[in-house]
Amino acid sequence: MGIKHLRRDEAVEICERLVLGRAARLFGSSREQLGRFNDYEGCANLAYHYHREGEGRVLRISYRPDRRSRPVKWCRLGSSSVVTS
Repeated sequence: MGIKHLRRDEAVEICERLVLGRAARLFGSSREQLGRFNDYEGCANLAYHYHREGEGRVLRISYRPDRRSRPVKWCRLGSSSVVTS
């Protein structure tokens, strides 16, 4: 029996119901402050944006088993930031 791969809609539902409130608190924010970046079916991450201490932050949740845990790299471009992984 193999690992069950979640579909994006399943991952979103689980995050909305069980994960986001706790994750937001762990990172010094609240569920109400999280905004989700646009995504698409087949993407490997759910990404949410929020502000803490006057800085924009990103919470990235990877739900595919083939995605490894690794830090998000930040590139600052003027007053905006770009996130790559």
